[in-house]
Amino acid sequence: MELAVAKYWGAARAHFEAYDTTHPVLNIEVKCREKPPSVKLEQWLQQAEASCSDRLPMVQYHIVGTPHDDDVVITRAKSFRELLITEGVIGDPR
Repeated sequence: MELAVAKYWGAARAHFEAYDTTHPVLNIEVKCREKPPSVKLEQWLQQAEASCSDRLPMVQYHIVGTPHDDDVVITRAKSFRELLITEGVIGDPR
């Protein structure tokens, strides 16, 4: 799975390292499961996608009492990759 994800982002798979991929801008930790960790997560992301047109749909997951800097932000890989390409952060790996 790490190899497929690395190719998707134009990165290389890191063999036997503490990280899964090597890329000059991104540090990608690959996790693969058969089901999402929460059904709500998918519903929240679909809600963000339904209410946007030309903006980046994302979910900011916040735990009450913690700093917002520690929140987890979730978006689709396709949307995030398109943003990074548009902003010139990465080249189009395709």
